Amino acid sequence: MALGQYLIDFDAWRGSVRSALLIVQQALSDAGVAGRERVRARLLEAFDAVDTQRLRVAFLAEFSRGKTELINALFFADHGERILPSRTGRTTMCPTELEWFDGATPEVLLLPIAAARDVTLRDARMQPELWTRRPFDPQDTQSVLAATQGVCEVEQVSVDEAESLGFRIDPSGENGLEPQPDGTVLVPAWRHAIIRYPHPLLAAGLVIVDTPGLNAIGAEIDLTLSLLPECQAIVFVLGVDTGVTRSDLAVWRRFIQSGGDRSAATLVVLNKIDALEDGLRSEAEIEAEIDARVADVAHHLGVSVSHIFPLSAQRALVGRIRRDDALVTRSRITEFEAALSEALVDRRLEISEIHLKAALEGLLAATGIEAKLTQLHGQLEELNGLRHKNRARMLYLLKKVQSEKEELDALAERSKAAKALFAREAKALLELIGRRRIRAEVEQVVAALQQATFSAQMRSEIERFFDRISEWLEEGNRKLGELKTMVDKLYHRFETEYGLKCDPPSEPPQYETFIASIQDVREAALEQVAGWGFLLAHGKKRVIEQFASLVGREIEARWERHYRQFLAWVRVVMVPMDEALAEQAEALEKRMQSLARIRDSVDTLEPQIAVLEAEYQAWQDHRARIAAAIDGVRSAAGL
Repeated sequence: MALGQYLIDFDAWRGSVRSALLIVQQALSDAGVAGRERVRARLLEAFDAVDTQRLRVAFLAEFSRGKTELINALFFADHGERILPSRTGRTTMCPTELEWFDGATPEVLLLPIAAARDVTLRDARMQPELWTRRPFDPQDTQSVLAATQGVCEVEQVSVDEAESLGFRIDPSGENGLEPQPDGTVLVPAWRHAIIRYPHPLLAAGLVIVDTPGLNAIGAEIDLTLSLLPECQAIVFVLGVDTGVTRSDLAVWRRFIQSGGDRSAATLVVLNKIDALEDGLRSEAEIEAEIDARVADVAHHLGVSVSHIFPLSAQRALVGRIRRDDALVTRSRITEFEAALSEALVDRRLEISEIHLKAALEGLLAATGIEAKLTQLHGQLEELNGLRHKNRARMLYLLKKVQSEKEELDALAERSKAAKALFAREAKALLELIGRRRIRAEVEQVVAALQQATFSAQMRSEIERFFDRISEWLEEGNRKLGELKTMVDKLYHRFETEYGLKCDPPSEPPQYETFIASIQDVREAALEQVAGWGFLLAHGKKRVIEQFASLVGREIEARWERHYRQFLAWVRVVMVPMDEALAEQAEALEKRMQSLARIRDSVDTLEPQIAVLEAEYQAWQDHRARIAAAIDGVRSAAGL
């Protein structure tokens, strides 16, 4: 099945689930519970799980592996031309994203290479003035090609300038950029490119990430920490003519095996199989040669042969442009396209289902309908017990309700004291992982780096920085555990000792995710900024710039994101108790008013019982309708 059909099916799944969620939303609204804090939060999470429609696939390879030709064959053959520049040697010189969305303008956005000095890619996206814009006419192939040619542009700079931009220099060209005969170096003119092209697959939510070879990437830490972790699939392209070279292995180990999002599906393409046809060997001999090379790749990369796809991107592109089905079949691209489509959409679907299932879990309980029914049932029993009772019995029940109200008021005071204690402990946790603290720590390590004399000292300072952060994280994890235990005991005590029935508190954010996120930054920093090759090849000033502007800002951004998650949990974890107290107070007030009316006129008893029975039945109907609507979402989603 082609990727387009997979996207159509995925979009149909999203549409079906979203329609079912709208039914849930209407049922909650009709019941008057849609505004409850936890109901609103869970419903928003459910819609987010479905509405997150971006499907991201990254293509990684060293230069001259046919990676860009493969992208053209997969996505742009219908246009009759190569949309992305593809020729022998280097083509894509900077990480490039291809996207389209409603309201976008056909254009190429180019971030100057000099911007690598002092801003992260995340920050650069928020500063449109940093980008050079090259609009194009999507109906004019030459206009498109002229604009997209920017991803191939280079600048001629000195060796010192190239190193200051984060590029390694190697006279052989194997482990870095090779100097020109005049001693200068050709570096990418742009640090990053975004091509906004009105393509049906891109409009459906597909985002393609095209990357340059390892040497052209330089010290671009954003690729490790931002671009690749957001991808649902990664395609690693090799050439059958080169096999697995040292530089191929370097790309594999640096960006796939040990970096990025390890949960992304990874497929390996063994490109240029047409090069094995020399007119002398038989089809069987060529097939045996392909099988042998696939086995060799599987051995070197440590992957299953089922994840390796030998093909010819050039044949596929020509065959599709000429509408030559036989040539397309010989290219073997169809098998790879089906595997990529399945991996890409299945991973996106899996993520959506996980988040949707978590959002639906406890949604009905969050409405408070069960507690409402329990209260109404108690009131009905109480009023039914008043049939044929005397006035003294009425007065007794009034006093009893008044006594319960006084107990509830006392319980509310105890709740305030408990929440004050919780607030103090929560404040200690938030201060531990606070934004000011991490910012001050980054400033401290930058100052230490400035005082360092040798490369070994600089690496040690960066390692100690991350060690201190690890200690904070461990301490924070311990404090979070204590805080969670406090909350659980508090809820249990209020239920068992004071009889307060309320929904269980929400679970805190996964602290392990926080730790893993910072650990990813540590690994990338030690490899790409504090690695011995980078330290020895660059001056202290460049190392400090890279650390402060890229690593420091990335840590602060991740820290901020997790801090907000914990802050949100602290703000809502006591909400179920507050809601239960408020609802119980409201129910007691209604009981007192009801009993007072009955005391004043016994004729009001039966009508009030009828009103309560109708209200009880209405809430039962609401519960059944909401439960059925939630089951409808699960059915639509296949959960």
